[in-house]
Order: sequence, then structure tokens, then C-alpha cells
Amino acid sequence: SDDGAFRISGLEPGPYVLAASSEDGATAREVAEAGAEEPVELRLEGGGTIAGRVLDEDGAPVGGAMVSGFGGRDVQLEPVQTDAAGAFSISRVAPGQYRVWASAEGWAQAQAQATVESGRTATAELTLRRGGTVTGRVLGLPAAELGRCQVFSRGARTQPAPDGSFTLAGVPLGRGEVAAFVMPEGKRRTATGEVEALDRPGAVELDFGHGARLFGSVQRR
Repeated sequence: SDDGAFRISGLEPGPYVLAASSEDGATAREVAEAGAEEPVELRLEGGGTIAGRVLDEDGAPVGGAMVSGFGGRDVQLEPVQTDAAGAFSISRVAPGQYRVWASAEGWAQAQAQATVESGRTATAELTLRRGGTVTGRVLGLPAAELGRCQVFSRGARTQPAPDGSFTLAGVPLGRGEVAAFVMPEGKRRTATGEVEALDRPGAVELDFGHGARLFGSVQRR
């Protein structure tokens, strides 16, 4: 209502997370017990801004890079794109700690930490480094599941072609896990891939037809 009062009826007894927000980015969140006699008070706290630049290894700006982030209260920041000077700004961000990352085709993903305070601007500078490629093939999936498959490795992601082949670009140098997921089934296969040099792609094979594993527990009845 106009005086800020609210009522939510028809809830089952138990704890609930209540969240409120305003058009200017102010937010509030509290845990309340349904059926409790004491009223809940949500105090809106104004949002802040995360701003900065995305640069390459030589300090030159990277235009067209995508910047996003994730906060501790399950807050996913809306992605923004850097301008020609490599600058970006994400406004109306709820106060808290955030992990900010930048990505661009052919570059390994960069990350930084930012602490947002109400009414203030947190700065973050992210440096992208040239990434290599990992090529491979996903095997053992029917066409329908292959169409729902995604392949990931250290910030890079792609979808396999109809024949199962894939190329991951912007993978950091060195060894790391390459994983294929099929959703919503939750099927998963992993392998270790290595990018030794920018001009020497790593190669992996992810076979869903062999080595299936079942996770769970066995209980005696």
C-alpha cells in the first residue's frame, strides 16, 4: 500500500525469504516465519555501480567484450558490453560482494572482485589474455540429446555440431578439465585437456557410451 504495508496470505507454516526492490535499484531481503505474530520490516538499501575497463595483455582496450558477475545472495548481474575504450558500467547493483568476469572471442576469461556499497561506484579492471583452443568430439549421444549438450572448459563454452565435433576457443594455457553436460537429464562426462601453446590446440574425446557412473547410496532394508 501507499504506507509500505503488505500482507501475503495462504502460506504454509515455515520460513520464507522475503525480498523487495524499487525502480532505482534499492533492495531488501529478510527471512521470516509464516504465522509469526511480529510483523516483518524490510528496509530498502540503495544500489551502487560497478564500473571499470577491460584491457589486453599490452594494456590496450578491448571493445565489445561481455562483462557480467555474480553476487553472494544469488544475484546475477545483467551482462553489459564494453565500448571502444574498453569501458563498462553496471548500475543499480545491490550492495555486497561480487565476482565480475569479462570474456571475448579468442581470449581467456578474466575475473575480478568488487565490493558494492550503497550510492557508491566500485571499480574493477580486468585483463584478458590470449587463449588457445581445445578441439574434440562428443560420442554416444542420440541426436536429440546432442542438441541439448554444452561443452565447457575454464570459462569457455560451446555446443557440439550435429556430428559431435566441437571447438572451444579462448581456453587458458595449461591443463584443465573439459566437461560436457546434457540438460535437463543432468548427464555429464569429463576429460583432461591441455593447451600447450596458442598455435597448438588440445584434443579430447567425451564418450557418453562408455564408463557411465551411477551416484547415490545403498541402504539395507
